[in-house]
Amino acid sequence: MPLPIQKFFFVFSLRQGTMLIAVVQLLLSAIGLFLLLLGSAHAQEMAAMLEADIEDSAQREGIVLASEDSGLFGSEVMINSYSQNEIRLHKAQHLAIVVIITLYTGVAMTTVLLFSCILLLYGAIMHIRQLLLPWLSVVLLGLVFCCTAMLVSMFLAHGSRALIILVVGSLHLALGFYLWLVVYSHYQELCQYDQVTCSTSHHTLKLGYLHFPDSV
Repeated sequence: MPLPIQKFFFVFSLRQGTMLIAVVQLLLSAIGLFLLLLGSAHAQEMAAMLEADIEDSAQREGIVLASEDSGLFGSEVMINSYSQNEIRLHKAQHLAIVVIITLYTGVAMTTVLLFSCILLLYGAIMHIRQLLLPWLSVVLLGLVFCCTAMLVSMFLAHGSRALIILVVGSLHLALGFYLWLVVYSHYQELCQYDQVTCSTSHHTLKLGYLHFPDSV
């Protein structure tokens, strides 16, 4: 069966291209994981500070309003002010939870990609085709997710923004799919090599002597 891609950018072999992809994505994943962890810690700190400031502001306003005017009007103003602070507090808590969940989801996805890149690099070096499968699965799911996100963003956007999203998203998907095809082609190459090795070993065993095949 012919391979989908014979050379990586018409210069490197499939094995060299796979190793290069693994190294580049490994570095990018490590940098992204560090930034996401830093951002999640900063988001938690800012959320705690914001919550404390809003609660303290609500308490101060309630005490001042109660001491200035103890009548019905003052009580209504105090209740209204306290309700506004409660609304702000709930909005801030909701926004902080959404941001923290998003960051931790990014941390989990980046960690999975990081480990799949390590397996990809080791599998390319040691000619173990099974170790290429985690990266192929993760990247394929990522391409499907990016395609879905692009379509949803185009639907929500209007005018020139939808066109920009289409162009940028299409370029990103094309590059990602090309890299996926390179690794998949190397996986098929290793499958063919394993089949040839198994058939050669079986044939040599029938002849009564051992034959050690050359490495890829």
